[in-house]
Amino acid sequence: MIEYTLHEVDAEGYTSFIRGMTITNTFVLGQRDIVVTKIWQGGPEVKPDITIYLWADGVKVREAVLKNGTTSYRFEDVPIFTMEGKEIVYTVSEAPVKDYKTTIREMVITNTWTGELPNTGTTASALPILGAAFALGGLALTFGKKMRRK
Repeated sequence: MIEYTLHEVDAEGYTSFIRGMTITNTFVLGQRDIVVTKIWQGGPEVKPDITIYLWADGVKVREAVLKNGTTSYRFEDVPIFTMEGKEIVYTVSEAPVKDYKTTIREMVITNTWTGELPNTGTTASALPILGAAFALGGLALTFGKKMRRK
């Protein structure tokens, strides 16, 4: 009696199941984490809450709210491939943030302050002080000349 057995070489991205003389290969999508970094340039110390979006091949698939100036977020367990085996291209975007210009490069979102900071001090001018100093100087010169004449 001759006994036959099956053995298959592992194929990347697939799991194999052998039952009798039948081999079933199942495509494994695979998963990864995507980290988005947030950079704030300028503006008030207290930063606004923001909403970021994760896009897979141009389709919005997830969103997250970053509170109190949080500077990174991890989208966990996103698939690497489509069911057809094509690698998914991920991009990010952000809801508009008042008084900031947004620039995105890969997974880094930079917000640059474009607004005006509130006035927190006085804007006292040196002109009144200089004017008073010149006036006092002029009086001193005039008084000095009068004193010399006597």
